[in-house]
Amino acid sequence: MTLEVSEISVSFTLDRDAIRKLSGGSDITEALEVIGQVGEASAKSMAPVDTGHLRRSITHELGRRGFEQFVRIGTNVIYAIFQELGTKFHPAQPFLRPSISAIETFVKR
Repeated sequence: MTLEVSEISVSFTLDRDAIRKLSGGSDITEALEVIGQVGEASAKSMAPVDTGHLRRSITHELGRRGFEQFVRIGTNVIYAIFQELGTKFHPAQPFLRPSISAIETFVKR
């Protein structure tokens, strides 16, 4: 059996009203950048550390799909999925999924 994982990421979508609230105006890109920074910092703070490679690999990027803009927070480290979800021999140490809660808390403040 071969398992190929090239990326693990969490996507978070907000409505326009929440984005406008975060940017203090109508700059959706600025609001998404703030959300990305919050999510990235949260994921990095919760990532398990041995060598630090996983933590350093966590990033955020802004993107666009048609008229929809989004922010993606994630890592391309192959073993990240095993840390996030666990294995038969290794308990999960989630760091990306909990970052959604940190973003929600930040947005609701």
